[in-house]
Amino acid sequence: LNRYDDAELSTGTKLSQSSRDTDSYTATGRMGWNVLPTAYLFVEPSVGLQNSPNTTNNDTTSYRLSAGIGTERINLIKGELFGGYARQMFNDLTSKAEDGFVYGGRLSWFPTKDLTLNLAADDTIGVTATDSNGAAQVYLSRTKSISPSRS
Repeated sequence: LNRYDDAELSTGTKLSQSSRDTDSYTATGRMGWNVLPTAYLFVEPSVGLQNSPNTTNNDTTSYRLSAGIGTERINLIKGELFGGYARQMFNDLTSKAEDGFVYGGRLSWFPTKDLTLNLAADDTIGVTATDSNGAAQVYLSRTKSISPSRS
């Protein structure tokens, strides 16, 4: 759930940002097959719903299917590479849907028994804020993150 506060303009008036509020839900499955003692193949389908409770024209449905190869932990490293197809469309059917090839990967490094460093890269399709006419815009965003964690 994303909720946005009103923006205060330089004139002192407030501009409502409630049209940007969203409720997002995603269901993802994963099926894998061991092909070598240290390698596996996987398929990962997902479906998502994004509801804008304060407007009716920004609701979207998304689908994604990716497949890839991964390694179990080999010494200090394990990782995955994947590619697939994603599509996101507005439920009102008057706006253009966005679709295309998506790809990414994950890499984990275990320098000590108490520390794991993770690097992830992923293509996603997302919805931007509304423009001046109140219409939502769909764009392809490149999301990459680095997150240290303890195990």
